[in-house]
Amino acid sequence: MEGSHKIVPEVSGPWGNPFFRNFEKELLEKYLKPISCRAGEAVAFDDSLIHWSSRNNSASPRVAIQVLCVPTDTTPVFFYLDKNAPEKGFEMFEIDSDYFIERTITDLLKRPSDLKSLGFVENRNVALTIEEFAEKLKHGDEIRQKIYSSSGANQQ
Repeated sequence: MEGSHKIVPEVSGPWGNPFFRNFEKELLEKYLKPISCRAGEAVAFDDSLIHWSSRNNSASPRVAIQVLCVPTDTTPVFFYLDKNAPEKGFEMFEIDSDYFIERTITDLLKRPSDLKSLGFVENRNVALTIEEFAEKLKHGDEIRQKIYSSSGANQQ
């Protein structure tokens, strides 16, 4: 969904509910636009962009590649949210560049026992209404600019 990566600076992952959980059907019907790809083609996009694909019911795998870019002077982290205690916030774990290559989706659902915890950060993820979403979508550039201006980065 064009522009959706600019509106909500939430932490997402396989363990959490997305901010649009209350209006997913409306997203599919009103906002998402299909992008057709032939064999050998790929689509590259910011992972925070709302995206969707139908279930792969074929016997052939549907390959997906995810790239994580981290500035060289920072430590990559994995955010874990305990669904039984979401009020504690996200626990951050120090990871290396092979973390997501070596782990399965099942591994990402469990609290890592072999990684160094860097502590917790507040869980600011909130569910939006369709009306709040539509309003934020109108002002995505302004929202994104505020986020990056306050963090010291200047990105669009």
